[in-house]
Amino acid sequence: MLKLQGKYNEAKVFTNNVDETATGQIIDLCNQEFVKDSQIRIMQIHMREQVVRLEQQ
Repeated sequence: MLKLQGKYNEAKVFTNNVDETATGQIIDLCNQEFVKDSQIRIMQIHMREQVVRLEQQ
């Protein structure tokens, strides 16, 4: 499990396969005030670029 801390909240990521783009997006989410009282849990991460590549094969 990976914990990513932002200004207003922390996200727990339950996967070991996380790229820098996804990590940045999750931290950006945690930096938003509207998530202050939420529990953020990420189970899987599928970046759109990777999904499109698989569909084209």
